[in-house]
Amino acid sequence: EAPKTPKMSVDEAVRDLDAPELTKQEAAAIALYEHGPAAKGAVPTIIAILQRDVQNVRTDLLHVLIAIG
Repeated sequence: EAPKTPKMSVDEAVRDLDAPELTKQEAAAIALYEHGPAAKGAVPTIIAILQRDVQNVRTDLLHVLIAIG
């Protein structure tokens, strides 16, 4: 399977991680996962969200951290 092209930039995805809409948060997490190591700039935001214990995308964000490496 060919790698997927992320549907948004890392900066857009970082911004949307804090969106009030769950669908935007999920789309942002998917985009960051697809960016893989190129999304390392998102790590501080991901850590901050995980520390707030936001359950909606917690598992998705853990997968993103794994993809980033």
